[in-house]
Parts: sequence; structure tokens; C-alpha cells
Amino acid sequence: IESVLDFSKLTSSAFTTTNFGAPSNASIRGQSADLFINGVRGRITSNGNGLPLDFNSVESVNIVKGPATAVQGTSMYVGGFIDLITKRPYFDAFKGSISATIGSYSTSKWTLDMGGPINSKTAYRFSYSGENSIGYFIDGHKRTNAVYGAVTWRPNDRYELFLNGSANWYSYTENWGVNRVTQDLIDNGNYVTGININNGAGATPSDPQNSRYVQDGANTIAWGPTVKLNRHSRLLKPGDHSTGREFNLQAIQTLKSSAELTVKNTSYWSYTDRNTLSSYYYSEVFDPSWFAENRTEFI
Repeated sequence: IESVLDFSKLTSSAFTTTNFGAPSNASIRGQSADLFINGVRGRITSNGNGLPLDFNSVESVNIVKGPATAVQGTSMYVGGFIDLITKRPYFDAFKGSISATIGSYSTSKWTLDMGGPINSKTAYRFSYSGENSIGYFIDGHKRTNAVYGAVTWRPNDRYELFLNGSANWYSYTENWGVNRVTQDLIDNGNYVTGININNGAGATPSDPQNSRYVQDGANTIAWGPTVKLNRHSRLLKPGDHSTGREFNLQAIQTLKSSAELTVKNTSYWSYTDRNTLSSYYYSEVFDPSWFAENRTEFI
């Protein structure tokens, strides 16, 4: 699993569109899904578009159809939710792994994961992943760095404190694909050129959505010649980019007060700063977005 698009391999209900080439939340049953980190809402987006989801900190994933529970909090995402279970420290022994991926189209990825006990009551986990890839499409790139750390403290059999935090940096290009898809384009790579002239003949091309010359949702187009289109091309201009950074901190305390009662307290803080600049005159800036949550459960 390397992106939310891969969730469709696990369940048929989690089909996710490319969403401008940057889906940050999976779609479940046709709607953007809630995203949780260890049971606490971890990211908010109105349409599922945003920063890529980095799996450097993830050990397993729960994909649930239907709305989240009342304990997790209400939201407008009723199709389902994704709960990311983060990596836990090792108490049994020191363990570690290193991996690298090199592939076509200048694909380059690497990971480092390690952890072990500090003493009989404390253990740690550290993980780092990075990517510096260009990809299949012209003028594309994806450069990421992700760091995750976790510590578990168990002073006795009744109490546990689990601390974890992650820091992610992103630089990437969105992918709008190609417009005016015809069967001739699919079969032979032939693309029909042309521009909108919604302001009248000979006028400067206008906004196709807002011009008074748009009639019944139809654009007036001056068609050009049919040309061969490189399949590595897309609606992108050199210099188009998206950048962002995201930081998360979480503390989970569990107290077994008796054989019948467990008290669990979760504190969570998240910070997101994202900037998208594109030549199609669409700019989105979160400068910044942050939230904090604290929840106590009596189980």
C-alpha cells in the first residue's frame, strides 16, 4: 500500500478517483472517507484532495464501511472511514530493516525502520522514508521525507503510556490528465486542439464557467488541427507545483483500574501547511491549519 488509491485492492467499496492526481483521503461507497490515526480524526478535507498520505508511520489499516462511531465524533463523511494504526515499539528484542526501490522513470525510494527495548519498562521505534522520483509524466516530480518516532512506557501491569509523533515534508505535482478524450486519442494518440472563445469571435479566451456567452453550459470553441499527443503529456505547465508539511503528535494513556474497567485517554495535535500553485489559475493555500483533541473513554 503506497497511496489511498491502493485501498481498492483490499476492499471493493474503497474505490478512489485520482482527484487532481493528489488524493489525500480514500473514497468509500462513493464519498470521501474520514481519516483516523489510532482512533482519532487525523485530517480534515472537504473533497479528498490534499497532501499525499505517507505510510511511513503505518503498521496496519482498518477500512470500515459506514459512518464513524459516536466515540470518534460526528462528521459529514458517512460513506466510511480509514483508521491508520501506527507502528509500536518492540519490547522483545532490537529489530531493524532497510529497503530501497529503484525503477523506471527515475523512481527512487528508501526506508529505514528500527526499534527495541531501552529497559524492561520502556521501548522505542524509529522510522524514516524518502522519495525522489520524476514519474511517467513530463515535468512531474514527487519528493518526500517522512520521520516517525514512538516510545512506550509500562511502569507496571496496569498503566501504559504510548507517545508517537511524525513529521512529513512534500513537494509534488498534481495530475489533471488530458481533456477532450476521444476514441481516436485512446487508440492512435490523436488530439483535437482548440481554445474557448466565450467572449465572442476574435476576443480573448475567457473563463468558461462565468462568461455571459456560455449558453446552457456549452462553450464556444475555435477548433484547431488534430495533432499527435505524447502520452507522457498532461495539463501541466513547467513551474506548477504543490508543497506542504505536516506534523502530528499523539499521547495515549491506558489505565486498567480493575478487571472490569479500563480508562483510556488520548491527546492529539496536528499541523498542516499546504500550498498549491497551478497555471490553470487555481491556487489553494492552507496557511496553516491546526487542531487539537483530547478524549477520555471508560471501557
